[in-house]
Amino acid sequence: MGAGEWQAASLVGAAVAGTATGGIVGGRYVWWRRRLKPLPEALRGLLERQRQEAASRHHYDYALGSAPPLLEIYVEQRADHLPTAAPVARAGAMTLAEMLAAGRHALVVADPGVGKSTAVARVLQEQAAWWLAARRSARPERAPYGPSIPISLPADLQGRSTLPDAMAAECGGGLDARWFRTPPPGARSWLVLIDGLDQILVTRERRAVLERLGQWIAQSPDHYRFMITTRPLLGSEVGLLGAPIDGYALQRFSEQGLRTFAERWAAYRGSRHVPGIERPITVETFLTSVAASKLTTLVRTPLIATITALLLEWSQETALPTGRAGLYDTYVQHLFGARRLDEAVSGTVFTADQEGERAWTWLRESLRTILEHVADHHLSPGTPPLVECAVECILERAPTGMFYAVPGWKAALPPVLTATSLVTLRDGALAFIHPSFAEYLAAGPRAGSFDLETWLADARGPDSRSLALFVLARLAERRPGTATADSLVELLLERGGADVNIAGAVVADGIGVRPELRRRVTGELFQRLRQEDQTTAEAVRVLADLTTDSDVMDRLAAFVTDQDNPDWVRADVAEALCGVARTTGVRLLRHVLGATGDAGLRHRILVLLIGYGEATDAERARAAGDALVFPDGDTSGDRAGEWYRHVAGSPHSLPRHRLYALVMLAYRREPGWEASLVEAIEHAALTPQERLDAARAVAQIGDGTDEPEIVTRLRAAAADEERSLDVRVPLLAALATEQDEPARHQLNRVAATFGAGFRTRYPFVAALQEEVGARTSERDPTAGLVPMRRLHELPVRSLRIPEPSTHFSGRETLLALIGERFAGGASAQVVHGWGGAGKTAIAIEYCHRHRDDYDVVWWVPADKPELMPATIAALAPGLGLPPAEVVGVAGAADAVLGALRDGTPYQRWLVVYDNVGDPEDLEGLVPEGPGHVLVTSRRSDWGATVRTHGVRHLGPDGERRVPHPSGGCTS
Repeated sequence: MGAGEWQAASLVGAAVAGTATGGIVGGRYVWWRRRLKPLPEALRGLLERQRQEAASRHHYDYALGSAPPLLEIYVEQRADHLPTAAPVARAGAMTLAEMLAAGRHALVVADPGVGKSTAVARVLQEQAAWWLAARRSARPERAPYGPSIPISLPADLQGRSTLPDAMAAECGGGLDARWFRTPPPGARSWLVLIDGLDQILVTRERRAVLERLGQWIAQSPDHYRFMITTRPLLGSEVGLLGAPIDGYALQRFSEQGLRTFAERWAAYRGSRHVPGIERPITVETFLTSVAASKLTTLVRTPLIATITALLLEWSQETALPTGRAGLYDTYVQHLFGARRLDEAVSGTVFTADQEGERAWTWLRESLRTILEHVADHHLSPGTPPLVECAVECILERAPTGMFYAVPGWKAALPPVLTATSLVTLRDGALAFIHPSFAEYLAAGPRAGSFDLETWLADARGPDSRSLALFVLARLAERRPGTATADSLVELLLERGGADVNIAGAVVADGIGVRPELRRRVTGELFQRLRQEDQTTAEAVRVLADLTTDSDVMDRLAAFVTDQDNPDWVRADVAEALCGVARTTGVRLLRHVLGATGDAGLRHRILVLLIGYGEATDAERARAAGDALVFPDGDTSGDRAGEWYRHVAGSPHSLPRHRLYALVMLAYRREPGWEASLVEAIEHAALTPQERLDAARAVAQIGDGTDEPEIVTRLRAAAADEERSLDVRVPLLAALATEQDEPARHQLNRVAATFGAGFRTRYPFVAALQEEVGARTSERDPTAGLVPMRRLHELPVRSLRIPEPSTHFSGRETLLALIGERFAGGASAQVVHGWGGAGKTAIAIEYCHRHRDDYDVVWWVPADKPELMPATIAALAPGLGLPPAEVVGVAGAADAVLGALRDGTPYQRWLVVYDNVGDPEDLEGLVPEGPGHVLVTSRRSDWGATVRTHGVRHLGPDGERRVPHPSGGCTS
């Protein structure tokens, strides 16, 4: 072979070898690319465990079998922006994926049973499943909820002080905290899911968790994202999370969503056989039965839809109950009648011998009562674990010695409790399957010891109203023919204000009241709409819940079309109707859009139509280009103020819309937005003309005396030569038109410096008038102050005591002892004992027996510590002090405590703090002075310096029956 041939052969060989090598390398690369994404085994194990838990959660069993998996039959719910923290660039309902894509953090708020936990389970299951199956070639952005790895934390945050510590604890030690301080492998961020903050029952502990979360959110780097769910909480609590979190309200099923739920349920049942269900329900059976019982609004709540479907499967011939409590009652009755309870004890100590069978017979008959008292205790602060509470209740109520003759019965108890399908095993401990079931059960004992003030406190709390409504419904069951609900609704209407909305909630919950009283409630709710105050938003929601009554629907539509009603409230009503009947709601929104002259409201309606997917091309163009016209004065009400605050506070608002909202807040004299307004007016996306319009509107604010802070800030920004002329010139021009001579001189100097092109670049300057009259205000700065009344004008006695029980007996010795100790110089005494032992009744009886010994007797419900200052502040007018409406709740409460401490104007006073959960809750709220303080509590640890009285349960004859231990279950 010659040299040329050898060289050619070498080249061919090299090419073949290269091709072969490339094929091998390419094959390995493809194989490598197809491998699963590398995740630490501990993290992969955590994702798999949480995915499985999410898939199996909310497993509702029934006498005839289980409900279909909720994630398969529930329509994916959508979320609306909360009015105080919502993004504005996109309004209307959003999917969960859209919600999480809109911002870093999301707070999801919804009433019981609406599906908060199901939403979290959906996100966790779908996101975890994607990461567990993802190949190396998969792009993280294609994950269902973005490039984040999910991790679910319990609401108590594992008791950890830092987020990485809490995440490491959830991993069970497989990964230490240092691993979570950086972004996860292959992803941009961690998606931290926290479900059910409202289930932290002790207010102080919940506030501590909220504060810790607020710190984590504010200080966390970009590789952390949060999705947090809760029932509605007091605004002061939600505020602890801080501004960087967007708020959303989870929607209930729409009309179409409810039909889709029924279709999926019927399809699931039709595809598999369930023993005992011979004739699965059809879509029409479900919808017709719901409509016949006037449950259409209630059943839009997913949990109630599930319960309703299960009840119909049990008996399609029996009419459904007409209220929420009735649905729960029928459901629970069937659960306790199920055969699975007897199956749960088969082969256990309860069937081993005669003593075990005797104990089981008693327990089977008493199980509902036991669970009711366990639930009552479960909803109280500082409770022991559920199973321990059940053991205590059984030992207290069972015949003496019955269970001591059955060794091992405690170990056999958890399967019995879970066989009720009301209790489940969660995170290694027993818990109620859903908080609303615990509330329904607890309502039984609480209805038996009904206290009006406690009920009102619960009804007024957004996180406890569901419980209060259950208590009222069960109280009405206990007192048939007494018109209990009627009397309470009449009382609420007499009190007026926000209590009218509670009356509406009673009616909407299906609790029976007289037809004429129902009509009166509806009329009062419409009056709330016309008055447009802080109660209006809730009144709109309550009326929307009453739209199963066609008359209410017609009246709401008429309200929207009546131009004499407030424009913003008309828009609120139309928006609410979009969730009930979309076509009607959209038509009414357009009616308000065409009638209103308010630029801010027009913008809001256009954004809503865009968010609902109902906007026309012309409406979309109008939303983008509409000029935002500033009014001549503050003509907006409370509802407008909420909208402007939410636009101003959202990082997603368009710059021009945010500026408009901030100017409107300045018009409303709302403090705290000044720095934000100056920042907004400098935004690079604004034109000089838009800056001028906003600055002129702000420059006209003032009362002719002290210059508003925002005007001072604008003047400083205009004088700052480091700022752009496109910012300074509009500000100087606006100030100059308000007879601001320094600004006029500065504007002339800028024009001279700029040269001939100044007028071309800023044509608006030449068009401005030389002078605009200064505005003054006729408002008296002291208007609204309530003068101190003279002592002789004060009421003889200020009393606030619940009515005494007509069946009170058996406490004479204790009452006498309390009186003797107060007479002997004691300033404070505590009555402690289990729930239901009679502590409150003793305090009420003492107050009524000794009312003539005091000039002031004031009753403070203390089971909600956050409400105590307001109750104390309510005494202010009775002591001749300015009310909370003038000086604020904190100012009025401090003044009351100071007056009691000083004995001015009264030295003979008694303050009762009823049902204190923790001694620390009274810190700073107990007056020390010439009067007396009486406390009731389940806690016994009040220190050696406080006189205490332990209370024991009374038997039927009024004698002591059961010794009171230091802890345990309510009896």
